[in-house]
Amino acid sequence: MTDALEAKWQELMRPLGVDQEDAFQVYKKIVSYYGQSKRHYHNLAHVGFVLDRIDEVAHLAENLTAVKLAAWFHDVVYNTQSKKNEERSAELACRYLQRLGVEDELIEQVAELILATKQHLPENVDQQVLLDADLATFGVSSEQHAGYSQAIRKEFWWVPEAVYKQRRVEILNSFVKRERLYSTDIMFDRYEENARHNISMEIKALAS
Repeated sequence: MTDALEAKWQELMRPLGVDQEDAFQVYKKIVSYYGQSKRHYHNLAHVGFVLDRIDEVAHLAENLTAVKLAAWFHDVVYNTQSKKNEERSAELACRYLQRLGVEDELIEQVAELILATKQHLPENVDQQVLLDADLATFGVSSEQHAGYSQAIRKEFWWVPEAVYKQRRVEILNSFVKRERLYSTDIMFDRYEENARHNISMEIKALAS
């Protein structure tokens, strides 16, 4: 998987005029963050999943490069005991992209996209594409979703079971109450029904 992801990263860097070796050094840094042993869900596999889902609606994006860069960095900093992960991920993205000589305007767009993953309330089409791709994990098969749920629980190992269940149900209910989980019609048609089923089943399991 890492070889395929490295190829995707270099493909993203090439039109930006980034030196291949410089790009590789930053790629290694990104891999080291996502490869931390405490990452059971928010890992490199999740990045690959989000990038693949972005490809499904790539034609909708106004700035596909910004969306893909944001996907790479959106969970690069992930501490389950922090409420500033999105902000710190955006800061790290800015630092690394500046080091690679990426234009300031693009860096700013990337940072805004990453910050949008905090509340998951998209304000433009690029945010819709990124957030739909990120939430597509809800719309996978029941077996896959169960695996993701277990992985997320492992990341919050330090939270007492009763507290975790309560907070997780609150988060899931916040999505259930939305008129639709997916903003783009393509992702809505493809994932909405299955996502709502998976969320409903997880809530029932947590309540039992």
